[in-house]
Amino acid sequence: MRRCLSIQLHLPPADDRVQRLLLHILNAELPSSQGLHNRGHYRPILVSFDHGKEDDVPYTNMNFDIEDVVLLWSFVKPQLDVEKLLSVSIVVCEGSDGWDDYLLLHSFDPDEKKDVVS
Repeated sequence: MRRCLSIQLHLPPADDRVQRLLLHILNAELPSSQGLHNRGHYRPILVSFDHGKEDDVPYTNMNFDIEDVVLLWSFVKPQLDVEKLLSVSIVVCEGSDGWDDYLLLHSFDPDEKKDVVS
């Protein structure tokens, strides 16, 4: 089942860290359990990229379509740490009923209860 993984960074899109994260994800060759793509590997599909300001705080949103959200999240999370983006990011994904039961995978707010994706 394909699902969407959404990353919101509280940074403008021109920030080098945003650009490096986007390129890191788009250049990823993730193993495919179905072996349907390039010699058993595939890349996440960027379905939307937008940015703006809310309450004078810039943000950048990236939404990826993926057949294995668990695999993509395991690939993205260390990169958020490497780029020092954990304190300025929120990551959610669709649940089994789409966005009606979305899962919070990461929040810059340590008091937010995180979900586990499976």
